[in-house]
Amino acid sequence: MNLRWVHAVLIMFSAALAVLFGVWCLSRYGREDGTGTLVAPTFVLEPGSSRARVVDPCARVAPAKPSTKPRTTQAPWGLPAYALSQIEYAGLTPLLGRLVRHDHVHLDVVVNGRKVKVPAGVGLAEPVDGGPCPAGGDEQQGDCVTGHIYAAAVANSPLHTHSASGLIHVEPDRPGTYTLGQFFDEWGVRLDAKCIGGYCAGEGKELRAYVDGRRFDGDPRRIVLGNRQEIALVFGGPGDFAEIPRYSGGWPGGGCGGKGEPSC
Repeated sequence: MNLRWVHAVLIMFSAALAVLFGVWCLSRYGREDGTGTLVAPTFVLEPGSSRARVVDPCARVAPAKPSTKPRTTQAPWGLPAYALSQIEYAGLTPLLGRLVRHDHVHLDVVVNGRKVKVPAGVGLAEPVDGGPCPAGGDEQQGDCVTGHIYAAAVANSPLHTHSASGLIHVEPDRPGTYTLGQFFDEWGVRLDAKCIGGYCAGEGKELRAYVDGRRFDGDPRRIVLGNRQEIALVFGGPGDFAEIPRYSGGWPGGGCGGKGEPSC
């Protein structure tokens, strides 16, 4: 058999696979350069200490490199177009190992006296609506109150939302510190000391951050996410800070792996 012909066939076959890979991009994600083992049937990485990086196949086959620059537009803010790219921009890596921590934070965003929805599916690659929580559980609190629980068909970030309740799930597979700034980066919304999205301090208005009802001084990006925290970001004038939102919707579990908590 002519080796040149075989080589040409292999090249065409590889090109065809690349095309199929692009079409199928939304059903795959990549993590590379890892150590440890994957054991069937759970396919959980052990010991969970691998070096890893995010690969977004959809971004690689896009007509142009997608921007991960956080949006500076007015609310509302939906999900980013390229979730995996945005997760990478936030300095986060999708989960593969066993969870070492499982905590929850509630986030309220209020702009000029109006509450802004934190959407379901932040930090989830291809979020799928699984409908309401099963009957007989805690369907009247936490994420379940919304009647729509989203799960990732492809990959989970360590920081993500399963519903539009405002609850942020902190679920890493490796030790680390996670911040509100990282959550906003993967959401794709600008957050800094003076601005949230397209709203910036000036002309009598300002951005204030509160943690458990107490004002946080400095850049809200630096807020470290704990467990059962109520974080409120309020933008507006003097009259908009009279009442600071407090969460009373219930928490999905007591938490594990965090400071002073039992191991997961």
